Amino acid sequence: MNKKHLEIIAHSGDSIIWIGFSVIMLLSLNREIQVFGLMIAGSTLIASILSSLIKIIFRKERPIKDEYKQYAPWAKYDMSSFPSGHLSRISAVAFTLGYFFPFTLIVMGPYVCLMWYSRQKLGYHYFSDLAGGIVVGIISAAISAWVKLSFNI
Repeated sequence: MNKKHLEIIAHSGDSIIWIGFSVIMLLSLNREIQVFGLMIAGSTLIASILSSLIKIIFRKERPIKDEYKQYAPWAKYDMSSFPSGHLSRISAVAFTLGYFFPFTLIVMGPYVCLMWYSRQKLGYHYFSDLAGGIVVGIISAAISAWVKLSFNI
């Protein structure tokens, strides 16, 4: 895989993509799809908030330090490496879908692994950052599932 392919995969976890995906699902006429759109939006939002708070606490430098600024205009606001926000969002989506539709893990599992690989290969994160992102994603998915089940949405 060349660098361009890795960058596309690495940035496919950007918040705007998953917010857009959720909005499309919310606009559906099918109530079940709307509920899962809301769950994906919720778990993504929870993952983003948790990973941002943890980044503020740990303030861990990225492996490529200042070079990271060239990849995104907002990078100057997100110079902390731990945990990976991209991997936390993708994991939140994967585990939210996987909890209710286990067959989706056939696609989402390899996608999470590919995102892990691309973000580490490009030097955006250390191993521990990516593992932390998955843990944040699992926690976020669990909270989202708990809300759905508790409130019988």
